[in-house]
Amino acid sequence: MNGYFRNNLLEPKSLKVRHNELVNEMLRRGYKHNTPLEFENSILEYLGNRIDNKINKSLSLNTLIDKCQLCKKRLNKMVEIGMITKEQVEEMLK
Repeated sequence: MNGYFRNNLLEPKSLKVRHNELVNEMLRRGYKHNTPLEFENSILEYLGNRIDNKINKSLSLNTLIDKCQLCKKRLNKMVEIGMITKEQVEEMLK
């Protein structure tokens, strides 16, 4: 987990919400879900002050579009069809 924290890739306070969003999407698509996410006090104690860690969303998006050409094409397509503006993309990449 240290690498995730060091690189701002883990946001503990968002884990449960994000997990539940993914579960709902899986169920909507007809998949089964059998891995509940439970926080125990020992995990919270282990995290300590890292519980407030935030993901660097700009860095994450930049890394994604640098490493995944398909992702970059999809982002450009979203701009092309008007789902998102070029200015919004530029703001996200700052």
